[in-house]
Amino acid sequence: MNRTLIPLLVVASLFGLGIPAADAKTPHCERTKIYIPIGWCEPTRADYRGDWLRFKKETPIPFHISGYFNGDGQKDEAWILFDEHRKNWGVFVFLNQGEGHFTTLQIDDTRFEDLSPQTTQLQLLDNTVHETACGKGYWECAQNEPAKVKIKNNGFLLSPYEQGGAQIVYWEDGQFKKVFLND
Repeated sequence: MNRTLIPLLVVASLFGLGIPAADAKTPHCERTKIYIPIGWCEPTRADYRGDWLRFKKETPIPFHISGYFNGDGQKDEAWILFDEHRKNWGVFVFLNQGEGHFTTLQIDDTRFEDLSPQTTQLQLLDNTVHETACGKGYWECAQNEPAKVKIKNNGFLLSPYEQGGAQIVYWEDGQFKKVFLND
């Protein structure tokens, strides 16, 4: 790209002229929600590939859910987000404090080279009892690993498509906990 054109594109993007500030080498970083932290980006339509594309009909938005996670009556958000350099991705929960304020909690952090985010989806869970992997006998329950989990509000599954390793993420005793649902 022409070096004299780059500063013009930056200025044009700052003034909302519809011209992107980044050149082709910089990944696009979209943050449409005020609570998305700087340095992290929402997935875009271009990110629909692999399982996200294959299962789009069954799970149209696999990277975002809303629910009442911590029992305070405010609707919270959970997202799979990418870092702005597309080297890491993470699962974040944004607890709604009201009046546009959110508490940010990072639940998981994974490198793209270790696991593609497009192999994982978020699924909302209602207030029910779930038998965990150790409770089903896949392995012996470790100390502090419950055989069953009672979700009091909403929880969610952090779940690979069509394979084991799904984790239940739920709020208990003022914090999020994770436990395997299957092996």
